[in-house]
Amino acid sequence: MRIILIGFGSVGNSFAKILHQSDGELLQRFGLRPRIVAVVDRGGAAVDPHGLYFEKV
Repeated sequence: MRIILIGFGSVGNSFAKILHQSDGELLQRFGLRPRIVAVVDRGGAAVDPHGLYFEKV
């Protein structure tokens, strides 16, 4: 599952943390491997079609 975040304030950041922490459970329970492939805000965008590393965003 590819995800694009519009905004990376408190809500976007918290959502990304939850996805990162729940990665194994989402794969095991639902067969989903969520990847944040882009983060966009008023300052620009970070995009990687293979997925961004949460720690570096």
